[in-house]
Amino acid sequence: MRSPKSQTDQIFKLEREVSRLRSNIMRLYDEQGTVGDRYVFSNIPNDTLGQTFVQMMKVYLNDKRHGQGTFTFADGDQYIGEFRNGEFIN
Repeated sequence: MRSPKSQTDQIFKLEREVSRLRSNIMRLYDEQGTVGDRYVFSNIPNDTLGQTFVQMMKVYLNDKRHGQGTFTFADGDQYIGEFRNGEFIN
């Protein structure tokens, strides 16, 4: 059986390690920044100044789209599948 002092020392070591790891996680989280949140610019007002700002930002933002879905053409035909940058992928 371990002595109470060695158990206490081990608990303190583990608590220090947990604290160190938590601070590491928080540091990494803070360095990560924003990753693709679709509402990043939701606080920009929809007025002349806000619209001008958005138009200027479009120069630097990625406006390419990709994903999966269904597209219905004007003649009623449907395309179901993937698309990338507005182009359908077979």
